[in-house]
Amino acid sequence: MVMPKNLRVDISGLQTASNGVSDEQSALSAHHSQAVSGVTSAASGWIGSSAAALGELTSSWERTTTRQSTSIEGHAGDMGTAAQLFAYLEDRNAARLRAVHQGSPPSP
Repeated sequence: MVMPKNLRVDISGLQTASNGVSDEQSALSAHHSQAVSGVTSAASGWIGSSAAALGELTSSWERTTTRQSTSIEGHAGDMGTAAQLFAYLEDRNAARLRAVHQGSPPSP
């Protein structure tokens, strides 16, 4: 992969996307929990190997949900961190440019 010489980043868009991904992950996790609760409630009427199979199914769903939620939340966090770093770099570089122009002191 070749990086372009000029990189333009929509910092507020990146932060908004980070928040959106996090919100969607929360909704997905809640829906998965509702599905597991529904199956668990229905399982009380099942016996033997059918009950065991439902138990294994819901356990599998819970593990998958946890794994996916952790991964998605990690992506959301990485996007938010990237937005913060780009904002910091933008502010720092703007301050350096102001300092060059007419000897203005850089902002912290």
